[in-house]
Amino acid sequence: MCSIQELPELKAKILERVALSAKDADVRAITRWSKAAEQCEKFIQESADLTDRVKSFTDSLWQKQGSNSVTKQPLTSKLKMRMSPKLAGSRNRREWVRMLSSKGILLNGHDKRYYTKGLQSVGIAFANELDRPQLIDKWFLGLKDEPTDFAVLLCQDLEGKLHDFILPVAEITTNWKALGRSKGGQVLFHIRRDPKGFVLLNPIGEALNITKYIGKYQALK
Repeated sequence: MCSIQELPELKAKILERVALSAKDADVRAITRWSKAAEQCEKFIQESADLTDRVKSFTDSLWQKQGSNSVTKQPLTSKLKMRMSPKLAGSRNRREWVRMLSSKGILLNGHDKRYYTKGLQSVGIAFANELDRPQLIDKWFLGLKDEPTDFAVLLCQDLEGKLHDFILPVAEITTNWKALGRSKGGQVLFHIRRDPKGFVLLNPIGEALNITKYIGKYQALK
């Protein structure tokens, strides 16, 4: 019997079966295990959504009540204010993957690591623009430093608009190698918005304009 906590591990095992079936050119097995992976991903997303809802519910129970104030903030504003960066990243990644699904583009995986139907690896990072003078129009993101076919960078601005960059690593190899790395083993991305669009800053070279990669969903089919 598999518990909810074991779903990500189960998903990884299923994806291994998908990969093995692909190597053996076993179409029936590929179909079977791919469907299993999709179902497992659905369970993972549903359990994560339930966790978010329970957390929001329990937080609201103990939230300090104002004395006689009749002005209330919208619920979405309250949730956003008390949502941790980790929770915000998790929620926005799941919502983005669901948005792709509505367009007929299915990604299998969890957390920051996903795979396309063609088994290409996709790393997904998220960051908010911070309301501080020195950080306006800037986003700082990170992904595990491992072989990746696509790096998806989700950058939400202060107005709540999400700018999603789908970067094919093979196309930006030189820039990818020049990106900073953290001691914790992450590739670091520093994105800045300027009059020409969005640029990915390079610590040792010229910045790369990545505006053209916004919303390039078809690359993930």
